[in-house]
Amino acid sequence: MSKTTTLADGLAEEIERARDLLSQYRALGPRGQFGAAVIDAASREGVRAQASGDVIRMMQAYDELSNLK
Repeated sequence: MSKTTTLADGLAEEIERARDLLSQYRALGPRGQFGAAVIDAASREGVRAQASGDVIRMMQAYDELSNLK
């Protein structure tokens, strides 16, 4: 059975996942600096998109966050 998630809920989950990932990249020190910067920027945009209520912006932020590894 699949779980139905709203865009707002999915975006919040991806922001939280990105924050966890960010801490892992920061723990790498200088080697993780670039990745941490990319993840931090994506996470911040996710928060701004969420606050704006702009569905298109939220979808773009979700897409970017969900592709972070």
